[in-house]
Amino acid sequence: MDCVYCGEPLTIDDLARHDCGRADELTDPTDGVCELYQRLVVQPYVTLDDAYRSTFHDEHKRDEQLHQALSYLVTGPPLSTTTTSVAPRRHALAHHHAQLFMAAATATLMRVKSGDDNDNDYLHYRQPPLGYTLLAAVCRQATRAEHVVPLLAALSLPTVTPHLTLEENCWNRYDKVILSDVSIVSKPQLLKALEQAIVKITFVRDDAADGYDALKVSSSFLWKDKDEFVVSVLHVISLSLLGGDGGGVAVALPPLSQSDAGSWLPRLAQLVAVELDRSKGDPAFEVAKALDRVKSNPLISFTATRLARAFPIALEMKMGECVKCGLFVPRDCTVHLGGRELCKVCYEVTALEFVNFEGEQKNFEENSRHHALTIKNFHTIIKREIKDSVTRSIAKMEENKNFDKRFHCPLNASHQNPFHAPMPEHLTSSISGAPVGVTCPECSNKWCSQCRFAYHPYSRSCSEVLRAKLEWATYSDVLKNNANNALCDFDSEVSAFKLASTDRPAALARRRDRVTHEIRRIEACIVKKDEEIQQIQHANHNELNWDGDTGYPKVKGSRRCPHCGRQPIRRLAGSDVVVCGANMHGGGNFQGGCLRQFNYVSPEAAYQPMSTTRQEGERRELEAALSKLVHLKKTLEDQSTTTSFPPPALADHWPTLSCSDCKKKLLGDFHVQCYHCEPPFLLCVHCVRSGKHNDHAKHGDAGHVFARVICSSH
Repeated sequence: MDCVYCGEPLTIDDLARHDCGRADELTDPTDGVCELYQRLVVQPYVTLDDAYRSTFHDEHKRDEQLHQALSYLVTGPPLSTTTTSVAPRRHALAHHHAQLFMAAATATLMRVKSGDDNDNDYLHYRQPPLGYTLLAAVCRQATRAEHVVPLLAALSLPTVTPHLTLEENCWNRYDKVILSDVSIVSKPQLLKALEQAIVKITFVRDDAADGYDALKVSSSFLWKDKDEFVVSVLHVISLSLLGGDGGGVAVALPPLSQSDAGSWLPRLAQLVAVELDRSKGDPAFEVAKALDRVKSNPLISFTATRLARAFPIALEMKMGECVKCGLFVPRDCTVHLGGRELCKVCYEVTALEFVNFEGEQKNFEENSRHHALTIKNFHTIIKREIKDSVTRSIAKMEENKNFDKRFHCPLNASHQNPFHAPMPEHLTSSISGAPVGVTCPECSNKWCSQCRFAYHPYSRSCSEVLRAKLEWATYSDVLKNNANNALCDFDSEVSAFKLASTDRPAALARRRDRVTHEIRRIEACIVKKDEEIQQIQHANHNELNWDGDTGYPKVKGSRRCPHCGRQPIRRLAGSDVVVCGANMHGGGNFQGGCLRQFNYVSPEAAYQPMSTTRQEGERRELEAALSKLVHLKKTLEDQSTTTSFPPPALADHWPTLSCSDCKKKLLGDFHVQCYHCEPPFLLCVHCVRSGKHNDHAKHGDAGHVFARVICSSH
């Protein structure tokens, strides 16, 4: 390929390092990387997998170093390097743009390296440069998978994204001020003028906008709503007022994972109003100028704001060392195999070695147990085909093995010989699926004989604990978001109370706006919950009325394994005896299951409709919260400017309980409780917002997870 700037012939490797002196010019929108990210914004369909696969053909040697580096920038499985029927190249980049992406991705990684000649030095440091963790945090702040590729393209240009490589002391910590209860004093008339200018900002939400209107397409693609768009505009203003356009100063904002932008947007506006007061700026003029900059190059403004919101995450990012390749990578890119920590790319290689090993494997039971735990506990970052291959391999090797029906202690891998714990007298209780505790007499670990996880006495069933374990990353973020939203709402009430002493109408208006925003959010949650309930009911109807059975006697409806509860199961032939998850004769075609035989036509194997009790309960909670907010909004609308403004206070529903970490009272409408710890381990909303529930939770069968405890009257 020839350089798009000077025309010099270059190989793909040369392209990433070529510098003809024009690489940073943006005057011609068709030049180099600018052409690439314009194409990605106008036609935003390419994921990082698609982009990387499109950078090589079968005759080109794959760049494994780039493959590793890009895989560690994002969570989830390693990037695909081949095109299969499962992952077709529907959205692969054109050849010209694929080469530009290769150059842009390499240039971005070169920007954050440690500075000497080794291309991947940042992966050899226990504490990598801030630029690398910031780059990884930016990719994790992408609200959709297709954002990562244009973000990398924009971050490859130092002149337009200079904040990527700034030192920590160059960042203004607006995020700390915004999420704190520190009072922000700004001139009321200046803040009011700024808010009036913000209200006039328009935002296009049409994802199916005219393909020829790049602004409409890019706006609906990059920003999910007007609040996010306004944050970008205010961020541009703050950088301009602080002199950060040249890259010497940056502004940090709250991360996406902590709260919706709408909950802290008023405090950001107050900070900008303070800066406007210092610089004697005109709010309407500054908003119009910033809006023009955002519209003229939306991706650059979007990337700068994502950098600002990624900075707090980068400072807290934990690294782990892979024992196989020796690289230090983000902790969420590592898996545990037995007692070893591996990066997800090296685990992929290790798993394939386990699957493809010919002959009798040494320590098969131990290896298979380790792999089974790994693909269960780290399923979100392991490729599906790898998980399926490992599962099939274990099932095949155990096909002719005679299992001892007594209990094995599942929580102590250090036992030289599996210890057989005594069978409990009762495997069931009055509540179906309730935990049944068994204590191993050798190691004293207590575990549940129903699900083989750590004993969880504070749960109604094993299924809710299993769901929390399998979805812990998402579940943990939800708990943190709930705590942060509750405290942000309280902070807003405190701010309104303080404002009431100087500007009571503005304080009432602020409370009404916040309540209106919360009402809309809960209404959207109720709609989603209704859709979830309808999907479950639709699935139940389809499975109960399935009439495709070809066997004899013919049965109506799908079936359920009476041993492990797996469903739906449908037979392909007439045999009454089937195996859960595999072919009856000769094994193979493993699809997950306990591999135990059962009678397909027996009443015990009938399909059991999935319950919507949990979803309906959550919907009732949302409706109750909505009813209170609607009543509060009506009260606020009826209030006059002379109505008293009561000081806000967090509810005290559990006066006799205290937080197990900070030892303070459990204030607020909810707290969290560990399913497993005896005596109960409780955390208040302040500790949950600080992530203390993640510090307590651990991976593996013995790991602990939390439940949210809501006040019954809330």
